[in-house]
Amino acid sequence: MGRIGVWAAFFFLLTLGIRLYRIELAPLWLDEAFSWAVAQTHPAFIISYLQQGHNPPLWELLLHFWMKVFGDSEAALRGLPALLSASTASLLFLLGYYTAGLWAGSTAALCWTFSTLAQSVGREARAYAPLAFLTVLSLLLFLRWWHTRRGLLPWTATLILLFHTHYTAVWLLLPQILLFLRETYQDRHTLSLFLGVLAIGMGMQGIIFLDHLGYYGQGNTYIPRASWTSLYEMLRSFSNQPVAASTGIALIGIGLYFTWRNHSARTRVLSLILLFLATYLSVWIIGHFIHIWQPRYLMPLAIGYYWVIGVSIGSLPPKLRIGAFWGLIGIWVGSWNPVPPGMAPYQREINKAALSLPKQALLVVSPPWYVLNLAYAARDSMLRAELLKTSHPVEYLYEYAHIHLRILGGLYYADLPVCEVQAKDTLYWLEQGYCSAMPQGRLQEVLLEEFEPIAIQRWGNEIYLWTLRRR
Repeated sequence: MGRIGVWAAFFFLLTLGIRLYRIELAPLWLDEAFSWAVAQTHPAFIISYLQQGHNPPLWELLLHFWMKVFGDSEAALRGLPALLSASTASLLFLLGYYTAGLWAGSTAALCWTFSTLAQSVGREARAYAPLAFLTVLSLLLFLRWWHTRRGLLPWTATLILLFHTHYTAVWLLLPQILLFLRETYQDRHTLSLFLGVLAIGMGMQGIIFLDHLGYYGQGNTYIPRASWTSLYEMLRSFSNQPVAASTGIALIGIGLYFTWRNHSARTRVLSLILLFLATYLSVWIIGHFIHIWQPRYLMPLAIGYYWVIGVSIGSLPPKLRIGAFWGLIGIWVGSWNPVPPGMAPYQREINKAALSLPKQALLVVSPPWYVLNLAYAARDSMLRAELLKTSHPVEYLYEYAHIHLRILGGLYYADLPVCEVQAKDTLYWLEQGYCSAMPQGRLQEVLLEEFEPIAIQRWGNEIYLWTLRRR
């Protein structure tokens, strides 16, 4: 296998063990439940349903076939992301090694392995682990083509898969495509082949992306716009803690200095660092106009950040390199959280309380999309069989929850069947702070006009299960 293969295998096994550590501890959250619901359906339905504007379909297709073999428990759903996350560590090592040597590869791989962000989203049952994996693979294949002019079709296929994984992969695609066009604008045969394959592979998904671009920017209002502080905060989220972030940023600056002084490495290494900085700043600028400035959405930037830190350490003089490497990794590991709490740490307790209500009771859930989590918690063989037949899985789950679990989702009073609500002397309401933040919906106001609270269970911040009795 060779020395480099042994190192790559080591980082794979190390990261896999770390990603599998207590993988089931954080409860499933909304987006994971969405992927579970969609992946249960037929592959043709997955593609047609997601083309309505939800997400690109690659992740749910992969999850569909994975669940057929390993089931749909929380640990099983996250097993595939953990495997891809471990593979990402191996590829990051190879990427750093082939661009700036063994120290660079080891640094990049360990930054990924001991990243709290990667430990969290890198094993979620969502598209972020394949996004990271394909990001590094595309960079490796692009550099191979750049140096040897071989492997054009595998690299192009990877770009297509990236675009069908997550739309924020566009920040990675654009620099690679522009560099390719600069190199091949006189080679009509190569250029025609590349553009033809790319157009065929991205065509339909590209039209959908452009159609929803304006909505995407305005619809995700829960994601903040970029600001001056976010220029640093994003790197901090990639780095675990402020000390690790400051160390990483300082090493990039030191690496720029030594690379500039080293004429033999200037063209090769300096261009990589500057390309990352240019991409990072361009995304930050666009983030002032579109709501994209969230760490999990910018996974390609995180990969680039780890790679550039590795390249920077690889460019240092030998004695300084050893100290910088161990200092950085020590800070990185020391600030790393091996068991991040997840996006909704109280999910299991809430599910248990909601599903243990009397069978004849009616439960109102705000926001309505939380119904997906309750449907997952109450899943059975009948539900799985029906999901496989439907072309609208989320809509079916709302119907299933209403009929079989007596659960209604609503943000507004008008969302609820008034006659059904008025027929109840006792009503249960699971409220997660949305209705109090949206007084125009009048759900809370109207419910408390008709009912009085007789018991309240609380979890975390603004999560309540109300027991209401008609006045």
